[in-house]
Amino acid sequence: MPLSRCIFNSGSTLKCNLDNAKSCFFEAFNALFSKVGRLASEEVVLNLIRVKCLPILLYATEACSLLSRNRQSLEFTVNRLFMKLFRSSSSAIVKCCQLAFNFLPINSQLDIRTAKFLQKFIVSVCVIYSP
Repeated sequence: MPLSRCIFNSGSTLKCNLDNAKSCFFEAFNALFSKVGRLASEEVVLNLIRVKCLPILLYATEACSLLSRNRQSLEFTVNRLFMKLFRSSSSAIVKCCQLAFNFLPINSQLDIRTAKFLQKFIVSVCVIYSP
């Protein structure tokens, strides 16, 4: 599987460049899909995507403050994957499939990852500075 890198753009504010992460995500998905695509059930493929591909796409996003357009771009990336998997170009069908397979929207997954990251960070700071 390809390695994702967190790329920061220079400037007066901290911005994350997600192009590499999306490229590596699609590379991982295409590699996985070419091996098991139509042989395995959708449930199996989606579980493999959760375990093998999503971490590549979401790598280090919990440590960055993502702009709304970054979040929309990540959501679009995952929606494209669902469109390919379920052979549909309808966003309504994609939403139904995500609900049916208990696949949280990327915005929700980002929020959960950030909350867990901050919780671990606070605990680690408390341990370091405890008397």
